[in-house]
Amino acid sequence: MTAAVPGHTGRRWGTTVGRENGGDTSFLMYSERLHSVPELLDESERWSDRCGLVAGGLRLTFGEFRQAVPRVAGALHERGIRKGEVVMLCASNSAEWVAGFWALASLGAVVALGNAWWTASELTGAATTIGARF
Repeated sequence: MTAAVPGHTGRRWGTTVGRENGGDTSFLMYSERLHSVPELLDESERWSDRCGLVAGGLRLTFGEFRQAVPRVAGALHERGIRKGEVVMLCASNSAEWVAGFWALASLGAVVALGNAWWTASELTGAATTIGARF
């Protein structure tokens, strides 16, 4: 079953039956889902002039963020990050953290999240355990 949801333009919603806790559960989901970070970034183009990220006093529009992610991804790629590589991302909440996460995901890297409050020993242990690059 596919139905338009009021106030949502572009994508179509469809009813899907899933199984949750052993029972049948109906829920709405996109019938034409996006399948990658680059697709999601492309989809944000229609809101390019709207605020999409607020970090402290910094405000980025969707368009500005959409331009930042490929720049960061390019820099990471130049440093040798490739698809499937495990990379630990450890930083405090910031626009740079968000752009780094999206850039790594767009490269196809496996992003392992570290805690900015961990000690050097804890970071080293976690990175070693998961085989992270940095």
